[in-house]
Amino acid sequence: MSLLLLLALAPATATPAGHHGDDPVQRVADAFQESCTSCHGGERPKAGLDLGGDPGELLARDPELWRELIGRVEDGDMPPPPRAGDTAAPSLTPPARAALLADLRAAAGPPSPPRAATLRRLTRFEYERCVEDLFGVRVEVEDVFPADAAAYGFDTVGDVMFLTDVVVERYFDAAQRVLEEVAASRRARARFEGEPEAVLRALLLRAFRRPPTEEEVQTRLALAEPTGGLVGGLRLRSALLSVLVSPHFLFRVEIDRPGVEPRPLDPFELATRLAFTLWAQGPDDELLETARTGALIETRVLRAQAQRLLRDPRSRALADGFASQWLRFREMPTRAVDFRVYRGFGDDLKRDLYEESALFFDALVREGLPITELVAADWTYLNRRLAAHYGLPEVRGGDLRRTAVPPDQRGGVLAQGSTLTLTSHPTRTSPVLRGAWILEALLDAAPPPPPPDVAALPASAQDAPTSVRERLERHRAEPACAGCHARIDPLGFALEAYDGVGQLRSEDGGRPLDSRGTLPDGREIEGLQGLKDHLAGDPARLSRAFLQRLFVYGIGRPAEDWDTPALERALQNAAAEGWSMQALVLELVLSKPFRSRGVRD
Repeated sequence: MSLLLLLALAPATATPAGHHGDDPVQRVADAFQESCTSCHGGERPKAGLDLGGDPGELLARDPELWRELIGRVEDGDMPPPPRAGDTAAPSLTPPARAALLADLRAAAGPPSPPRAATLRRLTRFEYERCVEDLFGVRVEVEDVFPADAAAYGFDTVGDVMFLTDVVVERYFDAAQRVLEEVAASRRARARFEGEPEAVLRALLLRAFRRPPTEEEVQTRLALAEPTGGLVGGLRLRSALLSVLVSPHFLFRVEIDRPGVEPRPLDPFELATRLAFTLWAQGPDDELLETARTGALIETRVLRAQAQRLLRDPRSRALADGFASQWLRFREMPTRAVDFRVYRGFGDDLKRDLYEESALFFDALVREGLPITELVAADWTYLNRRLAAHYGLPEVRGGDLRRTAVPPDQRGGVLAQGSTLTLTSHPTRTSPVLRGAWILEALLDAAPPPPPPDVAALPASAQDAPTSVRERLERHRAEPACAGCHARIDPLGFALEAYDGVGQLRSEDGGRPLDSRGTLPDGREIEGLQGLKDHLAGDPARLSRAFLQRLFVYGIGRPAEDWDTPALERALQNAAAEGWSMQALVLELVLSKPFRSRGVRD
């Protein structure tokens, strides 16, 4: 059932205390009857959604729709706010919204325990980082392994990490390449000199992210070659090869155990999940030691270790692994742009735009800045080339440095060239792509795909030069498009002062720019500053979207109903810390879902 159908639901009102006793289904039925069934009832219910029957039957027949209802009420999208001047549709008060939410959730009953995340193998990014950490060589495997599949926006979800014969063969190819690099590097070879058994025990502990069994050590010790006679003198080459192709290295193993409730991760599993979330590689010696003693399962110790990992430069991986997928700037280096329209937009500038976004996110987390800075910052990272691209005063040198910028022109993720380029077409801007990106990435309210029979917006006018906005206004006149675009377009229009590669402009199609947008509730936003103020005014919603995405990245599955109380507690605790992005990361790490494994059918 499309989420669009839910947006048309009329406001419900809080039911007086004690009405219908303790029957939440009947109270929901009353709310539907009072506010919804005039449109969503009768012989021809609007959009095919009939709320005039028994809500209990609706819940039994379509529990997914019921969950969507809860989500829309929680986000404030349903019941929709009244349009300006519409006195016949009073807005839902916070107490009434809370009461409706409580009844919807109570009717659904206790949530089922979450499923166990599918076994995850190393992504290409994680493989390269683990190899460098363990073997001391940097080996790029982009041309060896096929591109990592993604689900729910991230490539760390085990559900799509299919293991084919080709991938298995490529693991052997990659291992051979790693060992060739080790043999050619004196510094790398030195890691594997000394008494073979001690060397292997230390390596296996780090590579398998747990103490090796005696059999695992002795089996590999038997592969050690006699001294001398090997290329590069790498005596343990065969043993090292067996480590690199072992499932215990290539997969992040979490053991399933019988039970009907999620089980706590053991200390080594928890150390591994923590390290891969924050560093995109395995635990270091200190983290493994806290796992060995069992201390890591203590909240105090887990918090301290997470803070230590975030202070370490290796936490830059959170930007390169997580944020680059969440905010999409990972796509920047390979982004196709029409060079006939945007002259001079080359690979060096693409790399600068990627780096600007990565450094910006890294600073937000490392410095514990509030999540509102994500959209409202008055600073960014610039070098000479990027400052010239943005039309800002000269910044010396090729290294990007933190620089104050006019807040109504730059600053924050909304005005970064990576965001503006990736949410444009190769030849022009797209308010639709930009508005949809804001809804999906920053507000966790992605619009559904357009109907299949609706034509795309033409790249240019057929009869006379017109702006993208004017062509989009015609497009919105189609009834099938109006509902979605009412949510999407106002957000995208606010960024129309930026062209398809993020440079400021004053006109489009020969027409003066109009950066105003009217939201469904009648509020008007104008330009970058207006959009910044609008989004920064709701830090709870920004934080919820951030937590939901980090949850998928770190745990390997989307959040389920069972996880909701823990995520709400995390938000409450982060609110007390001023919505610090570092606090949000720590709260997720300390949450019960992060520290446990779901159940397997």
